[in-house]
Amino acid sequence: MESPAPPIRVESWVRGEPLTNFKLGTLYIVEFWATWCGGCVAEIPHLAQLQEKYNDSAVEVIAVAASERGSTAEEARTNLDAWLTKKGSKLNFRIAFDYAGKMKKLWMAPSFSTTIPTSFVIDRDGHVAFIGHPMQLYDVFPKIENGTWRTSDEAKAAEAERIAEAESKMREKARMQAFWGKLGPTLKAQDCSTALSAAKEGVAVMPDDINVRVVHADQPFTPAEDNSDFPHSDRFAMGKELAEHILALNSPDGRAGPKFLSYVVVAQYYYESGNKDRAVELVESAVKSLDGPGPMGAEQKAHYLRVLFSALAKYKDVEAKLFSGTKNALV
Repeated sequence: MESPAPPIRVESWVRGEPLTNFKLGTLYIVEFWATWCGGCVAEIPHLAQLQEKYNDSAVEVIAVAASERGSTAEEARTNLDAWLTKKGSKLNFRIAFDYAGKMKKLWMAPSFSTTIPTSFVIDRDGHVAFIGHPMQLYDVFPKIENGTWRTSDEAKAAEAERIAEAESKMREKARMQAFWGKLGPTLKAQDCSTALSAAKEGVAVMPDDINVRVVHADQPFTPAEDNSDFPHSDRFAMGKELAEHILALNSPDGRAGPKFLSYVVVAQYYYESGNKDRAVELVESAVKSLDGPGPMGAEQKAHYLRVLFSALAKYKDVEAKLFSGTKNALV
């Protein structure tokens, strides 16, 4: 906030005339987005509405596709063009494409912005007036437009909160990287004892991270593994604690995250504990979660279906092939 705006450095302009410098007297909204990002796509119509509403007030929207996926720049650009042809033919603002990462380096990283969509507003004197999620932008934009926002106490408090949250996320990311850096080699070497120790350390540091909990539960309750080397009482005491904690973080009727990532090991615990009905219920819930809300590739979905159908067949004591056709067979 209040810094001079970084320059625009993109590979190409997909829509609109190229912009080399911010023009004094014009207020710019620079939006970082991607076509695969559901939250970004949901905000695109609102940006178009803002552009239309303030079109006569020297306000310009620029959408920067700086996170488009693709193994090459050409593939990423093709994905962007295909989306725009199908869904964005009537968009009324400039759209830029940057695959090399210059915009992330100039804008996102220095501002502690780690996720998309992220909006930047450049004031009429060329300084940053706002950084944050576009949903927050709509409430304060009239104040930004009339010049009363940037130096206000409300703006400073919002910016301090944003930075604190960003720093917290960065620390969490660093912890996760350290966790996987220690755990990964032990899993690759199939060193179960050391892997379990590393997983326990991860749980101690990040007790409410469901991914860490799942990794911990994977050690004694992966369905395909031989877990006979775990002491029976210790294993089931651990399984009970992990299952209850995972379900508390991500209940069957909640929306905390996809069930298919965590429910396999939880269901295995209940199955081995003699509660087959609960195991079946959890796997069926995991299957249903494969339908959204986020997009999933066909191969990835097929992989999870194979894992879930195999578990379900075992819990129901039937041939797995009965479930291989469609998930409608579950009901």
